Amino acid sequence: MTSVDEALSMQAQPDVESEPRSSGPAASVPLLEHEGSSPLESRPTRLGSPWFDGLRRYLLVFSGHRAFPDPGQLHAAVGRLLDDLPAPERANALQLSPHSAAAKPWSAWWHPFDGGGELEIGGVGDALGVRLVHRLGANPRLRLGNAQLSFLAWPGEPSETLEWAEALAPIGARSARVRFTTPTMLRTGGQATPWMDPSSLMSSLTARWQAFAPEDTLLPSTAVRERATLRVRDVTGTTERVRLPHSGRSSEPAFVGEIIYAGDDAETFARFASLLRMAEFLGAGARTQYGLGRVRVEFA
Repeated sequence: MTSVDEALSMQAQPDVESEPRSSGPAASVPLLEHEGSSPLESRPTRLGSPWFDGLRRYLLVFSGHRAFPDPGQLHAAVGRLLDDLPAPERANALQLSPHSAAAKPWSAWWHPFDGGGELEIGGVGDALGVRLVHRLGANPRLRLGNAQLSFLAWPGEPSETLEWAEALAPIGARSARVRFTTPTMLRTGGQATPWMDPSSLMSSLTARWQAFAPEDTLLPSTAVRERATLRVRDVTGTTERVRLPHSGRSSEPAFVGEIIYAGDDAETFARFASLLRMAEFLGAGARTQYGLGRVRVEFA
């Protein structure tokens, strides 16, 4: 893959693309050059195309601000790095992440430490990573609210990857310990709920999978009676109130803690396990671009 030094030394132009380079079986991250000089018209750019294959996690280190940003500040900061350009520039840019899209192919979480913080971004495919390289190359700073942070380090490639086919691979598990490490909420009838009901969680994650996965890995629909075979075996955690911008409410309830899910039907639980593996990259529940819904999973 392209090293960070190579990527950040590129002439930073807004969201412009070139042909992917390859160094043998392990292909490098494709670099981007201006659309006018590349055959982008023949390359599919919708989600589910090879340009978007696979799940990626990026870890970027910044200095200068330890405080935890509010959800709106985090969303705005990462949106400036990853979302499509505003008009009129967007006419010549790949439509990777429309700013007003209902579902975006990335989620973000902030991990503060003394003197700075680590930005964790989970995304779909390599194109968002290339966009990240370009924009940090042009301006190696991150604005969180009124704070300005300086970009310190990134290995130049995803810290972890998972292909969609790998997420579908059977693992033989019949239970999963899911840690919800940041506040997580589901929405039911327009209302937020902190209860991570397995049937509702599976429905939410299935919608995210279907939005971003390639066509040959789309999941079959799961009936209510099939989802009813999933159950909660144990739960430990708390409800926290989260203030979200544009919600029309002062705060909303979200869950932080650990839930052990189990299943009575092997096929349904295997599908649920695949969705949970995706959630480790893209998050679970609502507003994962705002720092909500970070999960870690252990199967047994």
